[in-house]
Amino acid sequence: MAINKKKASPIVKIGIIAVSALIVLSFLPWASLGLLTANSGSGQTGSTGQLETIAAGYTGSVSAFEQSLASDPTSYTVLVNLGNTYFDWGIEIKQAKIAGADKPVWLSATLYYDRALALQPGDPAVSTDAAIAHYYSGDTAKAIALVEPIMTDAPTFAPAFFNAALFYDTAGLTTEAAAAANTYIALDPSGNSGDPELAKSIAAKGSGVVPTSTP
Repeated sequence: MAINKKKASPIVKIGIIAVSALIVLSFLPWASLGLLTANSGSGQTGSTGQLETIAAGYTGSVSAFEQSLASDPTSYTVLVNLGNTYFDWGIEIKQAKIAGADKPVWLSATLYYDRALALQPGDPAVSTDAAIAHYYSGDTAKAIALVEPIMTDAPTFAPAFFNAALFYDTAGLTTEAAAAANTYIALDPSGNSGDPELAKSIAAKGSGVVPTSTP
């Protein structure tokens, strides 16, 4: 699982047009059922009600940022904030373990991160978040393409190496995964930006060593 990161503040296709909040929300599986209402969550049970409750925590922010974006479609800050909002939304759905429901949210996150990075590339944190969003949307190749330059340009940015290890491992690139995992462990042995035990497991797989369990 890629790093679970909540943001306090704050890949590359040029020419993606602005997407309004209503259009974006129309892609979400529960929106098509007419469930995003002022009384979202009331009287609903199961995963549908849970999705409504989660959505209620983010749709207001999305709408506000979209209004700002309408007046300044090239605002890097607003685009990143929209990407971050959808990122946190996707993480919350994933933590709720509602299979498949998070993918449309991750796709929305990638749209805004892509636009932001097309305007202003180079921020390792934004690029890594964009890579994670692409990974969770199902595009591992794009995730790898985004994270590889970070490892070169920001060689001490530990989250990039942790997530790269996961991306490579998913793609079956065990040698690359092990190298990224080992670099992550060296940069962040206390695990502030990832999971050292998972990184060690990936590194062991790439080296051909069978990891042993710890009591």
